[in-house]
Amino acid sequence: MAVPGWIEGPCGLRGRVARFVLTGATCAALQFTLVVLLEPRMAPLLANGLAFLVAAQLNFALSLRFTWGDRALRGRGVLVARWLSFLGSIVGTATLNMTVFALARTVTGEVPAAAAGIAVAAAVNFLVVDRAVLAAPAPRPGGDAVRAESLQRTRSTER
Repeated sequence: MAVPGWIEGPCGLRGRVARFVLTGATCAALQFTLVVLLEPRMAPLLANGLAFLVAAQLNFALSLRFTWGDRALRGRGVLVARWLSFLGSIVGTATLNMTVFALARTVTGEVPAAAAGIAVAAAVNFLVVDRAVLAAPAPRPGGDAVRAESLQRTRSTER
C-alpha cells in the first residue's frame, strides 16, 4: 500500500516529525549544557530559566528554518509576529507539561510523570506550531494557475 505524499515526502508528516524531534533534542541538549555551566555561578532556578530562554530562541530559529523551512515567510513583521506566537506557545506548553506532571505524579513516580508531561506537551506543541504559529500561508484565490495565465497573456501581448 502506497503512503500518501503528505505523510512520506520530504515535507511530509514523517519528515517533519523527525526534524521536530531532532530540533527538540538539540535544544534540550543546549539547555542541559547551559544549566551545567551556569548553575555553579547562580541559583539553580535562575540558571534553568536562563538556559530555557536561550534554548527557546534556538528552537524558534531551527523550527523556522529546518523543521518548517518549506513554509513561506514574508516580511519582518511576519517574523516578529511568528516569534511572539512561538514564545506564547512555549509558555502554554510548558504550563501543560507541568500540569500533566503534577497530575501524573499523584499516581506514578516522578520519572514516568515527567515523561508523560513531555510527551503531551510535545504533541500539543507540534500541532500548535504546525497549524498556527508556522502554518502554511492560505492559498490565494485562483492560486498559481491564475498567475501563470496572467503571465502568459502578458508575454503574448509583448510579441
